[in-house]
Amino acid sequence: MKHLKKFNESIKIPCQTPDAIYKTEIKNNKVKCEVELPFDLDLSEKESKELEGNIHNVLEIVFSKYFEK
Repeated sequence: MKHLKKFNESIKIPCQTPDAIYKTEIKNNKVKCEVELPFDLDLSEKESKELEGNIHNVLEIVFSKYFEK
């Protein structure tokens, strides 16, 4: 992940997930995120594991700045 640019503020980009509803809860040592999609996901087990891995990787990038203190 070293090739990815580090960032210190929210990156402003056009919406890529129209009609998705994001719910985020942030506490001292816990962050919850839920996404309501405007459609059903019909994923195979392989696709589901790939999605889970991608979500993990993106969240790891986002949280990495808090581990650098």
